[in-house]
Amino acid sequence: MATTAYSALRQNAMKLLNIYRPLTATSQGAAAGASYISTDANKWDGANDDHYNGMWIRTTSGSTEEDRYISDYATATGTFTPKPSFSAQIANAVTAEVMPWEPATILDAFQRAIDIAYPNPLVGRKGLFKTIFDEFVANSYIWNGHFEDWNASTIPDHFAAVSGITATVSEETTIIRGPLGTSAVKMTGGAAGDYIYQSHVENPPLLNLEGKTVTFYAWTYAAAASDARITIAYKIASDSSLTTTSSSYHTGNSEYELLSKEVAFPSDITDIQVRLECNDGTVYFDNLYQAAGPQLFHYHISKDFLHDPIAVEEQVNDGDAYGADMIGGEAWALLPNGMWHIEDDGTNRLLVIHRTPDSLLSYTSVDRRKIRVTGNERLTSPTVDTSTVEVVGEQMRALVALAAGEIMASLEAAANAASSAIMDYKGKSAYWRAEGERLLALHGMPMSRNNVNLRIR
Repeated sequence: MATTAYSALRQNAMKLLNIYRPLTATSQGAAAGASYISTDANKWDGANDDHYNGMWIRTTSGSTEEDRYISDYATATGTFTPKPSFSAQIANAVTAEVMPWEPATILDAFQRAIDIAYPNPLVGRKGLFKTIFDEFVANSYIWNGHFEDWNASTIPDHFAAVSGITATVSEETTIIRGPLGTSAVKMTGGAAGDYIYQSHVENPPLLNLEGKTVTFYAWTYAAAASDARITIAYKIASDSSLTTTSSSYHTGNSEYELLSKEVAFPSDITDIQVRLECNDGTVYFDNLYQAAGPQLFHYHISKDFLHDPIAVEEQVNDGDAYGADMIGGEAWALLPNGMWHIEDDGTNRLLVIHRTPDSLLSYTSVDRRKIRVTGNERLTSPTVDTSTVEVVGEQMRALVALAAGEIMASLEAAANAASSAIMDYKGKSAYWRAEGERLLALHGMPMSRNNVNLRIR
């Protein structure tokens, strides 16, 4: 999905408002970050000392992005005195921007503009949003098996790490495998007995596998043999000890291999763990799932879905070769709205596929085929200059215009009631908000299934 960096969005908004003032340091600043020096500033200062006093300066290159209030300015040397000082001495050629308002005001305005731009499907208003997907393997009870959701960079959602683990666990976005595929699990520098796992504590429905013979699969990558495998552990009511059974190890060819392990669970299991094990190398796991279990009608969907999905589809290709392990080229059949709904308990969101005649339709899924959920969600909120937002071209211009209107609205709200600037801010706010809405009507997207390729990806 094409994106634009927040730094470019901010600069475009400042250009609309005729306040874009880019600088490049023309000499090294004072020690301990006590000044920023750029004679570029002479272009706008009217040869006046103190011209920029009370404004803000933001460094946009070098070791940090920092915002500082300008307490003094000397036109002869282009010297800005920040308050407080920058965290370190500013080197020659470091770029910066001067703006009349605190940079956080502009960032807040963009976040509000993103909220405004999200379409209202009830009135058919066009808007700006990102289209997201989630995929599940039919009848697999594993949650977050694509490893797309992470509460923190050290553990994927709905997984835990064995006590005393020495391996470093992190989210991997380069060495990945799978159609959704933006993340995998990376484990580095471990020792025998290190693993992360999903159990019935993190995913209670796993206990529904009791009394069933099922197979677990995981795509696994390792550079050395005997460094990575999957292990299944379980307890039964009459025995407090764990029974473990493992797949073969990865062969160590620096490629993804599909490991699998069949397990016949007793009918009285009280504990179950699906483990991803590493030894002392660097290993990766992606697309963990299970097959041949009981028919499943509740699927845990990604936390990225804040709104209900707009479409649910089932893969219709025949055979295992076109199932869970296929990347690209899938054929999809759209499930009618009456065959599914979303349940939200405040912690987890579940896709519920109807199975009873009272829905007028019944449903039977096919093992190792994929189910795909599509949603339209709010654009990503930027937090730093390098953050990206899912807009380009005319859609980017619509968002920038809305943000310009929100900047003016913020200044209007903050202005002294007796200030003559209030009417100026009010007029500019109304103008840019209207311009943003005009561009949305021309270049925004309706929130409908027509935005999604529902057949072949």
